[in-house]
Amino acid sequence: MLRQHAGLEPVPWQLALCRFADAVDDDWIARWFCRAFLDGRVECVAGIPEWVDTPEPSDFGPTAWSRRERLEWCGIDVAVPPLDLHLAVARRRGSTMRRRWHPRQ
Repeated sequence: MLRQHAGLEPVPWQLALCRFADAVDDDWIARWFCRAFLDGRVECVAGIPEWVDTPEPSDFGPTAWSRRERLEWCGIDVAVPPLDLHLAVARRRGSTMRRRWHPRQ
């Protein structure tokens, strides 16, 4: 994980997300927050207040939830925030990590 986070090794996203999907029940992700380490870091949040979308929408707040997209991943239906919000947040943070992979790319 440390080597992945440092950009020294690629994150095996397909493997990580499939293993995460296999590990969780359809009815459960987390009450408020979870972080899973199954070949890559996967984070989930819930119950996010409206103020996180101020002054601009985040990729995990109410705007992202209202615009979520559904896709099938490893045989299950998954909700993901829209790609444009991910990219906008990455630009604001000056981050390239989030631009490397998204299920819709």
